[in-house]
Amino acid sequence: VYYADGQRTGTYTVVTVDGVDYFVGDYNYVVVDCTLYLTAEMAGTAGYYTFDANGAMTAANGIINDSVYVDGVIVAAYQVVEVEGTYYFVSDFNKIAKDAIFYLGEDFVAGTDLTAGIYYCDATGVLVAQ
Repeated sequence: VYYADGQRTGTYTVVTVDGVDYFVGDYNYVVVDCTLYLTAEMAGTAGYYTFDANGAMTAANGIINDSVYVDGVIVAAYQVVEVEGTYYFVSDFNKIAKDAIFYLGEDFVAGTDLTAGIYYCDATGVLVAQ
């Protein structure tokens, strides 16, 4: 349970202590060890946030529900992205492509280690050159 100035804080709010943000969730407890979607009303900026074992809050990065997030913001469709050293193709509805074959031209692979060509997205979405 989180208290500020001797008063119990409300639920579903972000509090900052010594420059670190925390999210007070159900029953006035600080959220720990998870990733949650917070609305703009809750966090100021809507998006996914990750909470460590101490409850420190950071904008989420990586794949969540088959969408790629960078600093809590979803990556738009039709681009190649790198997540922890692995490439994925973000396709329709901002979801990573799975079990699909694509020709990716120079525009898609610009800024990556990939070259234009035919790629297969496996069952997990990993982009593999053909």
